[in-house]
Amino acid sequence: MILLIFILLSHAFTESGGEGLSEDIYITIPVTEGIAGYRLFNGTHQFGFHSSKADSRGVIVKLERGDRAGLRDCWRSRFRDYLGKYHILLTTDMIDRFVVQEILESKCVAGLIVTDPETKIEPAEPLSHDGVCPNRHSDVYGDECLAAYAWNDKGFVLPDGLRNIDWKMQILYVYNKTYVDTIKKCYDLYNVPKNDSSSVSFPLCAASFGVFSTAAGSTEICYRRSKPWSRLLDLSIENRDDLCSPLVGVNILSYLPPKIYKESTPAHTAKYLMLSARLDSFGLIPEISPGEISVLTSVIALLAAAKTIGMHSDIFEKAANVSNRHVIAAFFDGESFDYIGSSDAAYDLMKGEFPRKLSDKFKEQLDPIVASQLEAIIEVQQLGIGDGMKLFAHADGQQFHRGELEDVLAALSAGAIAAGGAVLPPSENSRMPPSSWHPFFRIASSIRGIVLAPFQEKYEYRRINSMLDRAHWNSTQRSIAISQVTIAASALVRAAGDHVQLDIGQKLALQVDKEFINTLFECFIDSPDWFTCDYFKRLNGGRLKPSSGFYAGKSTYVSAGYRNPVRFFVEWLAIYATGSTSYTSNVKDKNTCDDLGGDQNVYVYTWQADPQTGTFYCYRSSVDVYQVNSPAFRIKDYDFTNRTFSTWTESLYSIENLQLYLVERESFEIIMLFLGILLSLISFLIVGRCTDDSFIIDEGERLAKEGEPL
Repeated sequence: MILLIFILLSHAFTESGGEGLSEDIYITIPVTEGIAGYRLFNGTHQFGFHSSKADSRGVIVKLERGDRAGLRDCWRSRFRDYLGKYHILLTTDMIDRFVVQEILESKCVAGLIVTDPETKIEPAEPLSHDGVCPNRHSDVYGDECLAAYAWNDKGFVLPDGLRNIDWKMQILYVYNKTYVDTIKKCYDLYNVPKNDSSSVSFPLCAASFGVFSTAAGSTEICYRRSKPWSRLLDLSIENRDDLCSPLVGVNILSYLPPKIYKESTPAHTAKYLMLSARLDSFGLIPEISPGEISVLTSVIALLAAAKTIGMHSDIFEKAANVSNRHVIAAFFDGESFDYIGSSDAAYDLMKGEFPRKLSDKFKEQLDPIVASQLEAIIEVQQLGIGDGMKLFAHADGQQFHRGELEDVLAALSAGAIAAGGAVLPPSENSRMPPSSWHPFFRIASSIRGIVLAPFQEKYEYRRINSMLDRAHWNSTQRSIAISQVTIAASALVRAAGDHVQLDIGQKLALQVDKEFINTLFECFIDSPDWFTCDYFKRLNGGRLKPSSGFYAGKSTYVSAGYRNPVRFFVEWLAIYATGSTSYTSNVKDKNTCDDLGGDQNVYVYTWQADPQTGTFYCYRSSVDVYQVNSPAFRIKDYDFTNRTFSTWTESLYSIENLQLYLVERESFEIIMLFLGILLSLISFLIVGRCTDDSFIIDEGERLAKEGEPL
């Protein structure tokens, strides 16, 4: 009976104009992890995308640039007999300051289907998905967003950022051209008026898709509802260990050179300089975050600086051992979510367990560091914009006023000049922009901080932390960007050389490898992803492959899992840049390499390929990786309303694929339903009046049932 109704309705569907779409009722477009929005939480609020399954269905309408009238009146003049919701098809760059307000105020939006821009993006267009004051609640100056220090004032779309909105709808990023064309074809066939008409009639092209989150409210509520006693009281909670998960990052640290712990020497006497860059950003859909300016250019600069130090490791190690002054290159993850990575490191520093807690099982281990040993942090940010010559030094005005930064600023300036650039100093009214210095300063005000960046009072780049954070340089702009990264790397190297007290001749000999920088530009920036560049292919050596079940494009989002490939490439590049094969020249296979160094934690032995030749070697390096999450999730009974540490979590969720289908008017569906029921009743009556004699039964079958031989 059910089969009969299904066949009948399928026939009616195709007769009404659906035959050009599919032999079945639906066209299914797969939705992989990472291309759809979901719920995020901090300690007090919920953000992101979610709706009920009933509200995830809607007719597709394409939003044209400059046409917001339809959005205001729910396109009722075009779809006169349709009173439901819509999925809006639009390009990502159309989600600007004007359109986003209309979308949020509308009561008829089921979701957004976003595609790549079809025209060149103007550099002055504000398309940052972060707020006007990034990480404002983790700022040591207080969480008030003052106009004078609204760093992202030129780039924000919404003052609080697109991430920090409870959207109450779905969103999907479709980048496959075949899928985009399929959606557009469906829309053009059924939802665009024909023959000079201003309206369309049924059937209409519609869609349904969604990511359906299990958690709601806030991190505090989610954690409370995840407790076993809550599950006993709330039968609606599925049998899961957790409803949400903390964001988890990976810090990558390289000790240049490492200091080895010795019980016989006084503790905590060495002094450290930290050179840093962040590893993460986000977009409106968190995973769609290329991070080319927000992250990658700065990562390239720090890697280039580390490689220069690695090329001169002998003189750096000798000077460091004499002066008892060391350098740490730190790539912090989760910084765009209230400094997850640097907060984790600062918390360990405060407890005297940084970089690792001392252990009896090691014969040789890294010397533990406390806050008083960390003299300064120098971070590079947003490189690749501007004139390529100038970098501005940002600092805390009080530290600058007290003369605490003179030596570091002088070293940075000398390094920039050596590469043909300049570093412009801060003023007594300066404030540190959002940076990894904030969590460290919170635990020890003696820690000095400097940010090197191409902006002065406000961010000049208008797409910081955005789905649209792609460089889009022409050849001249690319050359300028490489020049700026080279200048920044040279400044960092000189500051490092000054810190360990190299002599003047040694410092003058420090030259940044420009070819290395150019190669990293080709792979990190120019390539469409991080798996197709030949240099990265050789470096990878088959260790990491893109997942078919997850977004394989460029992503710098920290996430709640180990999904971000950028951290692997940065780790391997840091090993290549600072490691040595001279200590392991007799090692010829991976197993032997992996077995080295088991009784110590100072050096890491890694079997990997030289990215220039593809030949594998056993590298000895001081590069180590640390899985990090916010101290808020390490402190027992932490108050999630307290903003000292990041409280960001992701909801667990289920995914439903995008399905295109034709929707008929409700009256048609009711008629078809009654017709199906009527035909079913007729079938039932006909079958019910039949007897055994109504059917032809094979005589051999009857005899077989009665046990007679055939």
